[in-house]
Amino acid sequence: MPDDEQWPEWRRADHFQLAAYVTPEAGRALPIEGINAYDAASRPGGRRAVAQAIYDTLAERNIRYALEEYHPSEALQIIRTPAQILEAPRQGTCLDLAILFCGLCLTYELLPLLIVAEGHALAAVSLTHGGLFKTRGSGFTEIIIGRNVLAGLHIDLNSGQRPLRSLERSYHTTLSTPEKPLRFERISGLGEEQIDELERRVALLLERPWQKKTGRPRGLTLHEALIVTCGYLRQNIIEEVWADIFGVSQATISRSISLLTPLVKRATARDRPSRTAAMRAVRGTIALVDGTLWPCWSWKGKKKLWAGKYKTTGHGSLIITNLQGHVIYISDPVTGNQHDMRKLKGETAEKILKKASGVLGDKGFIGTSYITTPIRKPKSRKLLDWEKEWNREVSSFRAPVERAIADLKAWRALFTDYRRPLGTFENSFHAATGLYFFKASFE
Repeated sequence: MPDDEQWPEWRRADHFQLAAYVTPEAGRALPIEGINAYDAASRPGGRRAVAQAIYDTLAERNIRYALEEYHPSEALQIIRTPAQILEAPRQGTCLDLAILFCGLCLTYELLPLLIVAEGHALAAVSLTHGGLFKTRGSGFTEIIIGRNVLAGLHIDLNSGQRPLRSLERSYHTTLSTPEKPLRFERISGLGEEQIDELERRVALLLERPWQKKTGRPRGLTLHEALIVTCGYLRQNIIEEVWADIFGVSQATISRSISLLTPLVKRATARDRPSRTAAMRAVRGTIALVDGTLWPCWSWKGKKKLWAGKYKTTGHGSLIITNLQGHVIYISDPVTGNQHDMRKLKGETAEKILKKASGVLGDKGFIGTSYITTPIRKPKSRKLLDWEKEWNREVSSFRAPVERAIADLKAWRALFTDYRRPLGTFENSFHAATGLYFFKASFE
């Protein structure tokens, strides 16, 4: 099977088909300096030394773990060729890398063993049997995982029995534990299907491919960079922590967020309700409206960010929902010093609300003719019982919009102080709210 072309898909139910992908032609894609096919059997410890040299050479290529390539059929999986693994962006699944390792072993007259467990694959090498099966007797097989050479199975190729036996070093590992891609849903806010769709949209917006065919590959794949960008908006974790999670520099994280946030904003623009869609949604219904603050750092010289109502700095918006709490419209952010009525007068939010059959708001909207609000306590007396009951009724009807704001602020870049440069807030705001609606579109 040629290694410089796309290989036929693997039928997952047929494990024996995997043997077709293990080819000594892999050696053409990765020549290993300092060893040859005769070193394995020509000197004591030769097979171990050759296996170690193969591993070391692969490790120097900085190949990263990646998810399998998309295929519309769950019964089939695309196996990357050696050339595809070793060239930019230098990535592969555990199965891709195990097959490559076994192919290189065949190139240098080693006898490899491809082990496929549930959700995981790894490679083993016989230290007593060569690729031509000329030796006899029992011997140890060492399992190569990561940077450790783990003592594994004692295999008698004549009898076929596999009794467990320890070597001079003892490691504890469970081969039946499935290896699965890291679950980033909690930190990114998006499920696997959602991340894949977002990646497809963003890839179409890139001016040039994420990974260049030549030169130094990026530290993060596009998939990983999107997880970081969405995760930053979801969790507002400092960049140094993201760098530790993905094993890259803080600068790489910062560049990825700066580059992709505007693209996420554009990629999710279709999911954010437009003015026309919002007017159509409220027509003939009861609408709820409330104001909220998106906090940020207290930037020197930016006094207009101070919101006296909230006793902190930030930007404010109006949120419009229906009685079920579904967000219909979010106004563009303005400086925190602006009162809710100022955000409303003459703006798109006012035009939308006037299309509704009725509107409920809090005391910040007292004075409008079309918004039903609670009764403010007069200075000269206490509220009457019926006035208190009225306020309770209005507040109970308004609860869905407050819950919707809480759901929006699950994207914590909108809830905790925004730390990135002030000029980037608008892009981050639209990206975060876009992701909120994008995620809701899958439900």
